[in-house]
Amino acid sequence: MKTVRSISALMRAMPAFDAGAEQRAAWLDLKAEVFEHLASQHRAMAAEAEAYAIAARDQAGELRGEPR
Repeated sequence: MKTVRSISALMRAMPAFDAGAEQRAAWLDLKAEVFEHLASQHRAMAAEAEAYAIAARDQAGELRGEPR
């Protein structure tokens, strides 16, 4: 049940279309946390969920101007 609540909270927290880079980056960090949790709790989805978490963290870093 925690997974469903986490995904629901993620969707409710999605920033508006015109949100700034930092707000979008913060949301992508939250997205990464949700997918990391999903990877740790659901073995069948672990590889795919981890890939989504890494992609979200990379996108957040790009929005913040962090080097790759």
